[in-house]
Amino acid sequence: MEGHLDDTYYQYTSLFHSGRLSPNDNKFLIQIRAFVTPEPGFPIDNPSEVIAAMREEDFRQSYVLNVKLVDSLMSDRSRHLEQVQKLFEFLSSEFESCEGFFEAYYASGSHVGGLISGLVDAWKGSEHRDLQVLFVATNIDAYLADPDSFSLDDDFRENLLRSRIENVAKQEIVKLMDLTALAGLPERSALIGPIINDADVKTFNLDGTIAQSLVEQTSPIATQISLFNKCHSFMTNDEVRQVLSKLPRPFSEIKTGYGIPRLENNPDNQDLVKWLDSRDIISSWSEGSFFSNDIRVNLYRS
Repeated sequence: MEGHLDDTYYQYTSLFHSGRLSPNDNKFLIQIRAFVTPEPGFPIDNPSEVIAAMREEDFRQSYVLNVKLVDSLMSDRSRHLEQVQKLFEFLSSEFESCEGFFEAYYASGSHVGGLISGLVDAWKGSEHRDLQVLFVATNIDAYLADPDSFSLDDDFRENLLRSRIENVAKQEIVKLMDLTALAGLPERSALIGPIINDADVKTFNLDGTIAQSLVEQTSPIATQISLFNKCHSFMTNDEVRQVLSKLPRPFSEIKTGYGIPRLENNPDNQDLVKWLDSRDIISSWSEGSFFSNDIRVNLYRS
């Protein structure tokens, strides 16, 4: 007991003798010495002095969860390497209990991007993947504002696309991805196709191969035809024919030969036959007859 008192007495006297600590700084340090965690927004005046007066073990406990302290640590990470590492160890292991701090930090912290990416890195390679995705999805605006400060790969971005974020955010994530890899990734193509279909396709970095992968993997058929109509200009006639051959019937019957494929008469199918005709992939088309209102597609014989 005596040793404990001496320690406390020493702490108090050393605090008050330092002229660079304000009353608020002292109050903060006295509270954490009494094992009380101040609010995340507690107004520390001289964070670097407070950091110097804290014990090493304080940085892997809730005492470190103060907006001004974390700003100070994050603004000079190389100088505070060990403390920052302890901060991220604490945040990643006690993530669920840090909600109040995160809310305060998003509202007034200066290094939101750095905090999020540091936390994602602290989770790298561990069984925290789902938590990681949830965390970035929850902070999607901060991520999209400065994606380069996050070391996320396209596998991670694909998981983000599967999360419950707004479609506009999904479109921005797709723009950050390497779409040239889609030819070998049918599941990713199936995921991205409908997202691009809901946007202006000209804002994405597409080419014929990418467009072909997207259209071939997209479902349901209505979305598939809609996307085909929007993306056909990226494709050569041969690529268009390859896509047609992989579509369900009756679309797959649009090739050379003697058949007369009939399509349901709707706006998307009308758009389809109009551009197929203008590109000379079909001979002609007509609407309806006395018996049915189908679109009749006249093929080239060879």
